[in-house]
Amino acid sequence: MYLLAGIVSAVLAYILNRVLVRRFGAGVIIFITPIVEEGLKTGLAILFRTLILPVHVFFGIIEGIYDLKTSRLGTTAGLLSVLWHTVFGLVTIMVQQIMGHIVYGLLAAIFLHYIGNSIVVKPKEDSE
Repeated sequence: MYLLAGIVSAVLAYILNRVLVRRFGAGVIIFITPIVEEGLKTGLAILFRTLILPVHVFFGIIEGIYDLKTSRLGTTAGLLSVLWHTVFGLVTIMVQQIMGHIVYGLLAAIFLHYIGNSIVVKPKEDSE
């Protein structure tokens, strides 16, 4: 079931992120994408009654393939996607275990994802 949850979360994230970027601009990648992606990965893992970490890893593999084909960083971007989403899954699980509730794990992963996107994604003004 983790494969199905990973595929569904990746497809839904792709669609939602594209709609949000078109509607509100690239800033959503920093502020909204972490909520969308972490919520989908963890939420669908829970809904499909499967393990959280493999869903995050498989999502990262799918995003990594997309980044490999579309990013100017190519292989580096692809590998970083797999690594980052694996870390987000690990953080979700570890914080859940420490704090005793999945919401805390989800919030920690969203925060970490936000920090990562803030560092990697450059606003349009900076790139001109």
